[in-house]
Amino acid sequence: MNDGEGMVAAVVAGLGITQVPDNMVVGELRSGALVELLPRCRPPAMPISIVMPSARLQPPRVRALVAMLETLRGQ
Repeated sequence: MNDGEGMVAAVVAGLGITQVPDNMVVGELRSGALVELLPRCRPPAMPISIVMPSARLQPPRVRALVAMLETLRGQ
């Protein structure tokens, strides 16, 4: 299956296990509908790249997003 939401629905229904990003299962983990298996086997974080036009063409909301992402880079 190549649909993350479908994968989450399948594992909540008891049809197996899956590996999806944390943000896709926050509610299910919190409610106890799902439990994390093998927490030591998590894959490494994936880098994010930003491609955008020159600074003079950037709307303020884009500059704000880039600034927020840069603060998260060190975490």
